Amino acid sequence: YAAWSKDAFPEGVDSAPDADPDQDGFANVIEFVFESDPSAIQSSPQFAVTTTEAGNLRYTAYPRTDFSGIQLTVQGSNDLATWRDLKNELIETVADPNAGTVTYVLKHAGLGFIRLLAR
Repeated sequence: YAAWSKDAFPEGVDSAPDADPDQDGFANVIEFVFESDPSAIQSSPQFAVTTTEAGNLRYTAYPRTDFSGIQLTVQGSNDLATWRDLKNELIETVADPNAGTVTYVLKHAGLGFIRLLAR
């Protein structure tokens, strides 16, 4: 992250991992992990949410391959204010380096929102 942030931000712009200088709703660390431009609101991380035949949630993300030292955690919420880790609902995690994806399959927990937290 440190090497990336030196090139990604002009001097004087907040490059802290939890900052969001382009105010697009994605913290810098998420912009780093998903290779989006932290200075352009039009550039945002790509992901897809679908359901499996069994009714479980399939959350597919497209992270960069070189984000060592950063842990990704799937979280859920009903109100966008209170989030909880969905480790008990996680059925499997599948990384496909050929497609550049990581897919999380989760038991449907009746939550209205899910997100991927990077720390």
